[in-house]
Amino acid sequence: MRTAFVKAAAVAAMVAASMSAAAEPLNPSECSEAELRAVIAEAFAPTNATTGSVYAHLATNGLFSSRMQSRFPAVFAELDATMAERGFLPHWWWQHPVGWPKVSSRLAKATGADVAYPASYAMCARLGCALLPSSIAIHGGTLDDYATLLSEAVAFPAKCSLPSAQIAQFRSNIQKAALPAVRRHIRQSGRSFVSKDGVNPCEEYMTGLTAALNAPRFAGLDAWLKSIGYKGVDLSKMPSEEEVAKLKDAVFYGDQLMNDRTKAILDVCLGVEGYNSFVREYNGN
Repeated sequence: MRTAFVKAAAVAAMVAASMSAAAEPLNPSECSEAELRAVIAEAFAPTNATTGSVYAHLATNGLFSSRMQSRFPAVFAELDATMAERGFLPHWWWQHPVGWPKVSSRLAKATGADVAYPASYAMCARLGCALLPSSIAIHGGTLDDYATLLSEAVAFPAKCSLPSAQIAQFRSNIQKAALPAVRRHIRQSGRSFVSKDGVNPCEEYMTGLTAALNAPRFAGLDAWLKSIGYKGVDLSKMPSEEEVAKLKDAVFYGDQLMNDRTKAILDVCLGVEGYNSFVREYNGN
């Protein structure tokens, strides 16, 4: 493995005049393997001594394009192994067990994600996706697949909680996946989902789903999923109401930073309206 990247350093020297961190990103559909290896060698140069600098160099040069990874799987397998071996580990890559298996595995053990998300990792292996709502959508996941990840994510493990932005992705992607599921349910019930006389048979279902997704602690979501034939979601791992009340007070009085994990917990447990109200009060609006 190290030999491959020593060779890559030689390639980098030959094309140094045209390749640099400031160069145009590689074209994912047209770049050569030599160009790709040159950028990787540059990323691991002594001047890029931290995870952040290595990642920034790779990202700036377009190396995280799915198209590029599909063209050069062997090169990216080497890159994954090298990053894991040398400890260049972007902290959120525990969410990428399929695309970056060695880095993800090392981070999963370090953060406890391997214990916190066992069913989700199995789901990712089946779909070929990452532990991301957006990735589940891209790979054709069902409402049951979203429920698998959500059931484990609501525990908000300290070192591997989903970012708060992904809570919004959950809401949006579940709604998108739900509409065809609702139509199928209506058909299987012997009815039509076609609007008639201004009445949309899907509307009542979708309104109920939106209410559950926006409610404190996702109240009603489990029952809604089961009502259209899905397995539902396990919300029992969510922080208790007492824990949330203490966290809310700690944030309000400045004893706890309003970090990303805190935002996610309060967003889910207070619900959209409750969280927005708290933010306004916190900001003095």
